[in-house]
Amino acid sequence: MSQMRWLTLYLSWNVTAGVIFIATHETMRSEQVPGFVLPLLFMAMATAGYYLLYGALRKDIARRTKLLVRWTQGFHILFWAEAIMEGVVFTLLNFHDTEANDPYFVAFWALVLLWTIGGWPWLFHQMRPHCSR
Repeated sequence: MSQMRWLTLYLSWNVTAGVIFIATHETMRSEQVPGFVLPLLFMAMATAGYYLLYGALRKDIARRTKLLVRWTQGFHILFWAEAIMEGVVFTLLNFHDTEANDPYFVAFWALVLLWTIGGWPWLFHQMRPHCSR
């Protein structure tokens, strides 16, 4: 696979992940059913596109790009989990616009920092072929 095609797939994959994140936020903020149907449709289409692009990326990637894809996917999962927490859990607990959610955000950004710094070495260690002794 050419490097330019791979880069285009990689960028498109990240854009669809962003659409899923934004659509989730918009869906959770809508108070009326007609207000969340369009973001829900975008989220469904982006999710299908996400998995199609992910499949294309995984098809013929080199080892170093496989590591990059897995590391990036960790960020996608973190931000989607944040969207669900903010949209569902914070709504149920009525934490929006209060100081009660501050510890959660500190922990969330600590996880993002931890993944940024430690995710790459951890994945590299996990993906390294182990020598049998």
